Amino acid sequence: MKRQIQELLNLKYGNELSANDIFAQPEDKIFELRRKLTECYKNNEDYIVCSLCYQPVYIAGNIKKEFFFKHRHERGDCPIKTKGKYSQEEINRMKYNGVKESKSINI
Repeated sequence: MKRQIQELLNLKYGNELSANDIFAQPEDKIFELRRKLTECYKNNEDYIVCSLCYQPVYIAGNIKKEFFFKHRHERGDCPIKTKGKYSQEEINRMKYNGVKESKSINI
């Protein structure tokens, strides 16, 4: 299964997350995260968001017990959609646009 949203951002700790790593965990851990995301949404808190558009996400699944992330609301301003019109290369260009290497510092 190819997941549309593969990279996420944990706003609490500021680190990037991989959907494949999250869904490689035992099912009880996935359901625990699913509950936590629902609780955060009810409390109007953003916890884990799409790394491209910073919209909150939730965990969905299908009858084959395959899990994936979906945007809480499809606002149309994210290049990642179920029927996206952008290639992975174009998405990467948008994601990393303006990111430059830092200057080296002599210590």
